[in-house]
Amino acid sequence: MTKRQKKAPLVIKLCILLQQTTVCKHESRLRITGLRLQYAIQALMKYKVMLCQICRKDDNEAELLLCDGCDKGYHTYCFKPKMDNIPDGDWYCYACISKATGEPCCIVCGRKNGKIIECDHCPRAIHIDCLNPPLPRMPRKYACPSCIANQGMKKKQKRSPKKRRESFVRRERKDSETSTKAVEIPVEKKRGKNVEKLRTAEQSDNMTACRLVLTEMEKHEDGWPFLKPVNFKQFPTYKKYIKNPMDFTTMKNKLRDSLYKTRGEFASDTRLVFNNCMIFNEDESDVGKAGHTMRKYFEQRWKDLLLSSDSTEQPSVVEDENS
Repeated sequence: MTKRQKKAPLVIKLCILLQQTTVCKHESRLRITGLRLQYAIQALMKYKVMLCQICRKDDNEAELLLCDGCDKGYHTYCFKPKMDNIPDGDWYCYACISKATGEPCCIVCGRKNGKIIECDHCPRAIHIDCLNPPLPRMPRKYACPSCIANQGMKKKQKRSPKKRRESFVRRERKDSETSTKAVEIPVEKKRGKNVEKLRTAEQSDNMTACRLVLTEMEKHEDGWPFLKPVNFKQFPTYKKYIKNPMDFTTMKNKLRDSLYKTRGEFASDTRLVFNNCMIFNEDESDVGKAGHTMRKYFEQRWKDLLLSSDSTEQPSVVEDENS
């Protein structure tokens, strides 16, 4: 019997009881009917929509297996391997087993070894290969689909930091409009000038700064993973996750052949190198750590070089105009 078939008699009973409450004249009879109505509502609440904890869908109720521990459902075909026969007696999901034993096991395949990630909000755990779609590396934080769905409404109710800041600024302006302008405007102007300078400098076709920072990155102690293109024979799954590979040798050849029209194009390729590294490698691995270090080094050095080159280029422009 499916859940909808079990639910139908309860709905009919609930309608009859509601009709009886309107007809009842004696107080004692009304109390009894009210209690029966309360129990019927509680029983009806148990048959709420049940979602599979793996695929988060409520279809195929005939294939939905309920855990005797947490009373949550799992499609038999969502497990790896597929569960062909429904077990006799009590059945407990892998999340309940993990909670009882204290050892995380994958809710899809049940294995305890391998690259397994635990939810930050509940006892559920899952292999990165068992996720749909699978993840190429271990994430720093992970929340299972069930916890994300439960927290969705709470997040909608919370005000974003941007809105809170805007309301605070409005209040501040109302209290003292003149003082707020005097404090905030110079800071915004200063930031705007720096950003504008960097944008203007990146549009320049002078590639001296590009060659300099690339040479420094090649000599950097953490630059070794990015010197040459990735060997696809050594890492056959690299193409699956990285659609646009990039490395220092390819960038050097593009500089030599004058394929970069502006400095901004060079900077985009440099950031692409470190973005690819972050996607394919784990943060705690040697290559992952090198990628984070090199990204910080490049951003700081690039900013310094652009601002210094911008200030040195301006006098030459003035001299050309005077001549």
